[in-house]
Amino acid sequence: MKFGELYEEKKTKKNVKSFSDIEHLAYRLFAENSNISSEYAEKYTEILIDEFQDTNGLQDAIFTSISKENRNMFMVGDLKQSIYRFRGGDPTIFKKKSRNYANKRTDGKKISLSQNFRSRMQVIKSINALFDGVMSDEVGDVEYKGDETLQREEERECYIDGDNLIHPMNKQIGYNSELYRLAVIDEAVEDDETISTDYAEAAFIADKIRELVDGRFQISAGDGRYRDIEYRDIAILMRSVKGSGEILSEMLNSRGIPSFVQKEEYFERREIKLMLSLISLINNHMHEIYKFRN
Repeated sequence: MKFGELYEEKKTKKNVKSFSDIEHLAYRLFAENSNISSEYAEKYTEILIDEFQDTNGLQDAIFTSISKENRNMFMVGDLKQSIYRFRGGDPTIFKKKSRNYANKRTDGKKISLSQNFRSRMQVIKSINALFDGVMSDEVGDVEYKGDETLQREEERECYIDGDNLIHPMNKQIGYNSELYRLAVIDEAVEDDETISTDYAEAAFIADKIRELVDGRFQISAGDGRYRDIEYRDIAILMRSVKGSGEILSEMLNSRGIPSFVQKEEYFERREIKLMLSLISLINNHMHEIYKFRN
């Protein structure tokens, strides 16, 4: 017996279906029964789909079958965030629809949500410069031009480069994003330890923070004025604090820089423990009492 047949037989005996099964059964239901698909098409005024760049062909066919001839579908997505090809996601579906709408080849309208409200102009310029060099139709399915680039209205910008910089250190550094490459050569030091990449990065970061604070680097005070940067204004983002976080904390302390390292593991976080306790309570067949602990 083939694996597929055996797999189906086992699922039938246990009366279970996989997510893929449900998708296929839903499509068959609508494709083979026009009265049912028409009923659902009348039921839904709008069909709103988020993360559409990760939709696959089957899912798109289901959406289409219960739509009002595609005239009531609102799809939101970003090809740059397509990460589920390994699970069958097909970003070319979003790409094709986007281009058809933009070129008015089909009914529908493309709305570009390119305005960025989170980052300052210098960060956006750096991201655009990086993505312009690494993204194309062949790599990433995006031609990083025009509406695909991040935008920001300059009148909302509080950091202005050029002659408006008000402090000598700001004139020297500016507000542009900076990318540093550290050359680390493993060699023994006096105490027989090895200079690692983590130590080199930690030392560089600590020295950079001291340089900014000691030089009274100016940042926005939020009311149109500027003020000296303080240690509390600075955050260091790391992939993981385990190991390297301790090295960084040690290096900051050696430079007289106060710091706090969030060492709590994911499943030890208060909100995660609370949710796990609630799930255990829901799945409690013995009616035992679970107590949530800090």
